[in-house]
Formats: sequence, structure tokens, C-alpha cells
Amino acid sequence: VEEVVAGEMLYGVFKSVLYGSVILVVLLCFNLVRSPWVLGVPAVLALSGLVFAEMALIWTSFTPRVETFNYFFTLIITPMFLFGGIFFPVEGLPAAVQTLSWFTPLYHAATLTRALVLGQGASGLWVHVLWLAVVGAVFFKPPVYLMRRRLIK
Repeated sequence: VEEVVAGEMLYGVFKSVLYGSVILVVLLCFNLVRSPWVLGVPAVLALSGLVFAEMALIWTSFTPRVETFNYFFTLIITPMFLFGGIFFPVEGLPAAVQTLSWFTPLYHAATLTRALVLGQGASGLWVHVLWLAVVGAVFFKPPVYLMRRRLIK
């Protein structure tokens, strides 16, 4: 079970880096990259891919039927897109929503990626990297335990 879960996590990281890098190449082709710090984007993609793979595996371990996977996207992923700073700045949202968005991995991944692509201040970015790394480390073992419990009864 450990190898299967680790393989799923690695696959999630690979997909994140691959898809994000394709978008990065498109940005480069349109000359929208303004900083050499863009070379750090694949590392951000790997960290965020790991966190999202862990979240997906945790959800999978609790899912009773395949139809309930829709709830993951409806209840977790979609609100993260709305309140994670993807489409509009988080600073324009109410204070409670800003606080809530800070606890989502997509907020940190979007903030890091945007800053690296646009070359905006690197001084406060370590907080976002640290947040993603800590969450990735904390959520590394639960999917293994939960999937073992689900598969071996």
C-alpha cells in the first residue's frame, strides 16, 4: 500500500509540474515572463502538486462511491479557485474570507507563482514556500494510513 500511495503522490507531482510547465512555456512564447526567478516555478508546482495529491488521496480513502468524487471538486477545489487569488486579488475580499483563503494551498501556490513570473518582491515569499512544505510534510503519512485501512480490512 505504501508504494501505491507514494506512486500516486509522485504521479500528482509529475502532472502538476508537467501541466504547469506547459503553461509556463506558453507565457514565455508570448513574452509575458518578466523575471529570471521564473526558474523557481517548477519547484512551486512540485510542492503544490504534492499537497493536492495528498488531499485527493485522503478524500479517496473516505469516498464510498465513485459518484462522491464530484463533492471534492464542488466543496473543496471550486471554493479554492474562487477565494485563492486566481481570478481576482484576495485583498478585495472581506477580512474573514482573506483569513480563510490564507489556509488554502492554492492561495500560496498562486502567490508564489505570480511573484516568480512577474519578478515581484522575493522577501516575503519564503512564508508561502514554508507553508506548502509544512502542509506537504504533515499530510504525507495520513493517506498511507487511510488507504491501508480502506484496502486491507
